[in-house]
Amino acid sequence: MTTDLLAQLQAALEPGLPVFVLIDPLLGEPLPLAGDPPDDWAALQAWREVAWQCPVFGVRLPAKTPLPVPMSPYLVQLHPLEDWLPTTLQLAADEWQTAVADGLSGDGQAAHRIGGWLQSPVDGAALADQLAASLSLRTVAHTRARYLRLADRRVLDWLRHVVGDARLLAQWPSLHAWHYLAPTGRIDRLRAGAGAHQPLQLSLDEWPRFMQNEHIQPTLARWLGQRLRDGAVLPPDPSTTAYPAIERALFQVTQLKPLFPALFRRPQDEHALAALSLLHPGTDWPQPLRRCLAAQPLDDLPTLHLHGLADTLHAQLA
Repeated sequence: MTTDLLAQLQAALEPGLPVFVLIDPLLGEPLPLAGDPPDDWAALQAWREVAWQCPVFGVRLPAKTPLPVPMSPYLVQLHPLEDWLPTTLQLAADEWQTAVADGLSGDGQAAHRIGGWLQSPVDGAALADQLAASLSLRTVAHTRARYLRLADRRVLDWLRHVVGDARLLAQWPSLHAWHYLAPTGRIDRLRAGAGAHQPLQLSLDEWPRFMQNEHIQPTLARWLGQRLRDGAVLPPDPSTTAYPAIERALFQVTQLKPLFPALFRRPQDEHALAALSLLHPGTDWPQPLRRCLAAQPLDDLPTLHLHGLADTLHAQLA
């Protein structure tokens, strides 16, 4: 898969512009580094440059953002590009593969540390400053959240679906392109257009919809992963075309939960049924759920949950 992805990414890059890879170290560094990360910005940059052998630019988040310095995102200016582009793409592809590998049996989760490949004519420090401003959450809804984690490419992909490309790109006047490996396993791109600089603020309606991403992405990964396990070809469409179907499937789950409360003990149970709904569209779920429960030993009923029954249900419906 990576050879095709590399060709896609190389074809999408704009000639003559430097390429910066955005790193999200919240769950660890993508490259092995010696020792513990320093808390000082200058020492942290030097520590990372030893591993990358490339210029590193920390994204210094506003003081109100409750994130330790070593967990803040950073940019790496890739040089030589012909060496680092395949390496960072392979890291991203491995992350995606980990998320989808187990299909319905898994939880659809994996650390995503490669946020994408950004291109801009400005230097890395100026680009990092623009990114830092956009990672401070703004919404008219009441929330204690302060950090908009766009360095996780799944968050970026979902947010562009919620607010649209124009509003998203208006935050970064010097950004020419943001290439990333989308949740569907294909290279996607945000490409800057003309427009005034405008910070992004989520509306009262957009905020709760945006927060659904914690359910959207695991459902998407489990659905696509199971398709791969079943020998199907992944759809060539961007993830934005899949999102409406996933939203409908998750809404259907909320209607079914009161009928089978014992089966929904954790969010993974909701994701499992939503993924099953995508794999088997049009299914009248109460009937197969009751049949599946009736086939289980009575002693097992107190511990049953939908996540554990997902493979059985899939096999029965297939």
